[in-house]
Amino acid sequence: MYKIITRMMIGASIALCSQINFAQVGIGTTTPLQKLHIAGNSSTVRIDGLSSVNNANNNGIDNPVIKVNSNGDLILEPAVNAIKIDASDADTFMSAPVVLSDNLGEFSSSVAYSVDITLTKQTLVEVTFWTACDLYNDDGTTSIDDGRVRLFGGFVTHVGTGTDIVYSANSYTNTINSGTVETGYFTIGGNGYIDLPAGNHTFELLVFAAGGENTNNGNSDGYTITFGANAFNRFQIVYHN
Repeated sequence: MYKIITRMMIGASIALCSQINFAQVGIGTTTPLQKLHIAGNSSTVRIDGLSSVNNANNNGIDNPVIKVNSNGDLILEPAVNAIKIDASDADTFMSAPVVLSDNLGEFSSSVAYSVDITLTKQTLVEVTFWTACDLYNDDGTTSIDDGRVRLFGGFVTHVGTGTDIVYSANSYTNTINSGTVETGYFTIGGNGYIDLPAGNHTFELLVFAAGGENTNNGNSDGYTITFGANAFNRFQIVYHN
């Protein structure tokens, strides 16, 4: 009896050690190489909690992204084309054109647009804008024909940190004093990125202009520059989660 009990205890100890040292689960394999090993060239793992029926981030059409949080839990992010985009067109962005004018050609600027957003988590934010510009001498009607440079541009700033995200500038000059000097519209625009924490954030587009002065004799025809001169304007904010 003693020998039988001893053998049973030894066998149980060996089995316990086997469980401790080789506690690996294999699906489709009898020799798992990790804690969980799913074998097969075309194996698919199904988690009911991530299905379109049970998870709002799965729309049943696109393939959303699975990420791992700080606890090691699998979470589902929205599909790329389901990521929120704040877009403003001519109905809201630059719907009232901003005019900068100075008869001496000195630098001037103005906040042309402001927008607030709310982030629920740390997010890489992309800001894109473009707007049409119309250029004249300081009287607002005479075409520029004096050969002097006019500078005009704009930049988008994150108000909380003072970080400039997008910068765009252009210039115009000519030496023709008769006939058609310039027609149509100029355009400024661009895009940039900023990594922001959760919370409320404000962006501002500031436009600026300068030029038209002859530094040799002090003469100046100045400038009048209209930003948002037509309906082809856009301001977008894209969230890259």
